[in-house]
Amino acid sequence: MENKIITLPIKSYSEQLIGTLIVPSIAEVMRHKLDTEATLSVNLLDSFQDRGKYYEGFYNLIKDNNIKLDNVWIDSKNKEELKECIYNLIQKGYIQERKKEIKKCKCSKVEINSDILENKKQGKLYTKIGENLVCNECHSILETSIKNVLIFKVPEKIGENIKIIPSRLQKSLVNMNKYMENKEIVISRNRNTGISVDYNHTKYNIDVDFFWANYLDLIKSKEKLVIGCEEVLYPIYLTSILERIRNPKSDTVYLAVPFVKGLEKDIMDYNNLKSKEAKKLALIFSATKLKNSKSKWEDNIYKYFSKFNDSKMRDFKNVLYGKIDRKEDESFYDYVDRVVLQEMNYQKVLKKFNQREVVR
Repeated sequence: MENKIITLPIKSYSEQLIGTLIVPSIAEVMRHKLDTEATLSVNLLDSFQDRGKYYEGFYNLIKDNNIKLDNVWIDSKNKEELKECIYNLIQKGYIQERKKEIKKCKCSKVEINSDILENKKQGKLYTKIGENLVCNECHSILETSIKNVLIFKVPEKIGENIKIIPSRLQKSLVNMNKYMENKEIVISRNRNTGISVDYNHTKYNIDVDFFWANYLDLIKSKEKLVIGCEEVLYPIYLTSILERIRNPKSDTVYLAVPFVKGLEKDIMDYNNLKSKEAKKLALIFSATKLKNSKSKWEDNIYKYFSKFNDSKMRDFKNVLYGKIDRKEDESFYDYVDRVVLQEMNYQKVLKKFNQREVVR
């Protein structure tokens, strides 16, 4: 197949979150509009908790909301293939052994090389209090030690011109690449991550997020559309550069949809909303307002579609899900960009539907 749709790996949680439906819902629509295959990617590997026991609940949430994709890719079921990707990076010299100064907390949630610490008061897992960095989980001060580790050195220029929609995110990726290129990212961990490789007869535990970030190498397709959430730009960046190392002419396009505010707090009865199709459409259109980094649940859209009878709902979905042909000589990026911005815009889709209704 010339092109495929793949979600960025989605974590499963003990409590099923409505927000995890956003990316699969968009992937389903794009599957129809591009008339291609779509894969749901799932992240179950975790060195702190067993996410595997939550997978069934997550998958049932997808199924109960009538989201249909072609297949599922799970990182825990592809460990050997992903490990080969790591050894391939070692053979090519991108992963090497170094002696580094490491800052680590007592619970091991934070384990980071000192020379790549972000120059800000707060990171995802730590906070700067006075002169100390403190773990947000166990609240211990990060202690410094010198040890042998495995590092991944980010090549120069490889992160330039990552193809992303919406285009306003391009600047963020350019700035991220300026900061990251030539940096040495520590990818081994002192704790047991469940994934280890041998380097010069020494066993190293590999960071889980770096491990699965190689997954695009296992998806064989000339062109790929990877769909994720705008809040995870770093994994988008990392998966992109890891793929470009092996395929410098990569035609992969990323679609980053905004976080939809209000899904968990304001409409906690989402699962009890009567019309499954109406709430899925409201979720899709809430997440395709790409001009802003954050969107909100559009209850008025849900109420509008909830009044549709089965026939009218089927007709509308035929418009929304209808195949869009690719123009001659149109690049994959331009094709996807046109489909997302023009053919998934709520007002434009609604106008096209109403025009069909008038003709009928």
